[in-house]
Amino acid sequence: MPRHLLTGTTGLVGGAVALELLERTDDELYCLVRGADATSARQRLLASLSESAVGYGRADLLPALADRVVPVWGDISEEGCGVVSALPQVEQVWHCAASLRYEEHYRDEILQQNVEGTRHVLDLARASGAAVFNHVSTAYVAGRASGRVLEGEAPGLEAANNCYEESKILGERLVTAETGMHVRVMRPSIVVGHSATLHATSFSGMYGFARLALFLRQTAGRRYGVDPRRTPLTVVAEPLAQLNLVPVDTVARNAVTIGLSQSAERYFHLTNAQAPSVALVVAVIHELLGMPRATWARSRDGLNAMDVAFDEAITFYSSYMRTTKEFDRTHADAVCGEGSSDVAFTRADIAAHVEHFLLTQKGYGATVPGPRVPLSSTVTAG
Repeated sequence: MPRHLLTGTTGLVGGAVALELLERTDDELYCLVRGADATSARQRLLASLSESAVGYGRADLLPALADRVVPVWGDISEEGCGVVSALPQVEQVWHCAASLRYEEHYRDEILQQNVEGTRHVLDLARASGAAVFNHVSTAYVAGRASGRVLEGEAPGLEAANNCYEESKILGERLVTAETGMHVRVMRPSIVVGHSATLHATSFSGMYGFARLALFLRQTAGRRYGVDPRRTPLTVVAEPLAQLNLVPVDTVARNAVTIGLSQSAERYFHLTNAQAPSVALVVAVIHELLGMPRATWARSRDGLNAMDVAFDEAITFYSSYMRTTKEFDRTHADAVCGEGSSDVAFTRADIAAHVEHFLLTQKGYGATVPGPRVPLSSTVTAG
């Protein structure tokens, strides 16, 4: 029976990839997972994948999960990934584990996970006789680039917006320098929950922005003497820029299609061909929070204290919100088919994903206090 070695299967993308492999192959999955000991690692992995299967409406995969998933106790931050016993030969490795931190004061941790961790997984892949190494990176290795971004080598470190992007560029360099395995670099954009069930095992990206907006609604009155439910927030961004949201099931489906293909290409964008605008996403979040539509600025000049504080809080998101990147999908579409990356995010779709998240947050609740500000049928830059 063919075997795959996976990292990051307790995470959003890695878990979805594991379930996709269970659905589309009869192969065994060896999943590297951290834990205090082998028993707790096994429990953590099976609980996480079971939650994902049920959350994604795939409870039918639970028997396959029990039969064909083999927990491997280890940690990518250690030499040899901390694996204490030899693994059987595997055909493919799927490296999905990563730190999503971006703050400069976490630089050492980020580099340890995303660069040295990648080095350790490559070592384990070689020791396990793998022929193929599938590396999940990010489309935002493009850094400060704008306009059309090709499926090719990442730019230099000087293009990065933060140490997270730097670490992913460096990780890609390690992978593409590999000569003993066929390597593929897969680059998702801003991953959100399942397209049908909305389920997500972790909340970052768009959800992180919504979390900060909720916090602002809760605290702005006492901190800045401003009621954000009545005073429009001014956001430093380009309202017509695209936010490349893509559901986790679309990412996993296309990743596995590429992984099971014979494509000789190395770089693949797992992005959305129908990305919504910054204006639409922010307007939906504000409506759900009972806040008036944002106004827009190109700099902090003239902003009030609340606006400046929010702009500082969204530093990580600013690079996504101030320039449009149009991700080329020539390689991905050649394997997955035209239209495989087309996910139309209507206002209702965005609202469903965001509210699914907000209902998990303390202080939101099913009933939002304050005035509800209706959206027009078309959200403009105004």
